[in-house]
Amino acid sequence: MHVPYVRSVREASKVTSVQNEAKMNNKFKDPEFLIPFIEKYREMRNLLEVKHPQYYIKPVRKLTLERLLAFVQTFIPEATVDILEKKIGILRNMYKREHNKIQTSLRSGASAADVYIPRLWYFEKTTFS
Repeated sequence: MHVPYVRSVREASKVTSVQNEAKMNNKFKDPEFLIPFIEKYREMRNLLEVKHPQYYIKPVRKLTLERLLAFVQTFIPEATVDILEKKIGILRNMYKREHNKIQTSLRSGASAADVYIPRLWYFEKTTFS
């Protein structure tokens, strides 16, 4: 393991926080965590569907996020609501990016054999419709 040289205590705490964040990111990417997380997220429709009646009611969304956070903390104890919201945003963004690539290849007139195949391993799991 490479230990970086730091000049001050403040820099040392920044290095430590970056290392902790990297470990947490690896835990979020782990298939043993991500598959059950996506399934649990799918059950919470008011976080997922923009047309859901409770989607825009902040107290209800916050309560649902806290329930999801309790699930996440069984795997990743240091997770917070802010981190959870970022990770959900990343999941949705990655899905949308792959989906757009498929749609673009379909519109380009590509044959069925040449249509873009998603490289994201959890793409099928994040198809929420």
